[in-house]
Amino acid sequence: MSISKSQLDNYAKIGKSDFSIEDTANIDLSNPTLALFVEYVNIFDKAIKEQIKEKNINASGDLSSNIDVVANEDGSGIQISMIDYYDYVNKGVKGVNSSKNAPTSPYKYKTYGMPLKARRGIKEYINSGKASIRTVNTKKTTIAAEQKRVSLIDSKVNEMVYNIKKYGIKTTNYFDNAMAKVLPELSEDMIKLLGSAIVLQIGKPRKKKKWV
Repeated sequence: MSISKSQLDNYAKIGKSDFSIEDTANIDLSNPTLALFVEYVNIFDKAIKEQIKEKNINASGDLSSNIDVVANEDGSGIQISMIDYYDYVNKGVKGVNSSKNAPTSPYKYKTYGMPLKARRGIKEYINSGKASIRTVNTKKTTIAAEQKRVSLIDSKVNEMVYNIKKYGIKTTNYFDNAMAKVLPELSEDMIKLLGSAIVLQIGKPRKKKKWV
């Protein structure tokens, strides 16, 4: 994941960064650390998405589609924003009756209730066909059959909600794994970059003072 030495050398030459990025009009590319952080925006984004895919935890698609990685314009760091439940999927959640799925998680369900918004999400997941639902053959009218199908989906939603709250959410460590993969590389590149920048600064000859 580490970027090339030639890129680091370019970033160290303050004011001569030569990478391309959208909407750079208001960004000071003369800042070498900012140039490096901008490069790592895509690296962080890619690493997180790869872990989500590897762990197969993106059923609704919301986890991957709500990742926002930006470099601070002053070169002070990188900010990663994700959907509010990202860490529940990462560290897992202990269930009301069982901690087996997430024994070390700091999160725990205390009741069997679930917000309406979350229930809607589960229902959409079932309706998408990604969750199997057993169908019942019936000779009733089309309207009655549709009502029966709806009641089956609602029943399945209730069942899924109950199981989630009872047994919790399994720990995946997808986010922690992504950070463990990228952060050491970023630290190494930062050390190399700052070392190169210092050498370049020391190597610049001082301008002689003019005495009047």
